[in-house]
Amino acid sequence: GALSRVAGTMVSLSVVILLTAGPRVAAQPQGQPQRMEPPKWLDDAGKDLWTDLESEDENKYYGDSACDTREKLLKAMAGKGDASAAEHRTRILL
Repeated sequence: GALSRVAGTMVSLSVVILLTAGPRVAAQPQGQPQRMEPPKWLDDAGKDLWTDLESEDENKYYGDSACDTREKLLKAMAGKGDASAAEHRTRILL
């Protein structure tokens, strides 16, 4: 019933959060956050923005510069119909 739908939604949301936020906070052997490669469907400018955002220092990841980069990147990602596009956009928002 309704309770199982709520539980299913919570599990789905948890999976999305883990898939999107997990890579950002996972540590590499050197103790640095894991950097993801840009999606192949992004154009070159979008890939550059992705790389810029991924290379931000952890303490500046939510700063003004990163926020501007994030906004430009989301605009570059808008309208892309790839199956993973929604998850990548969600990851950028987190």
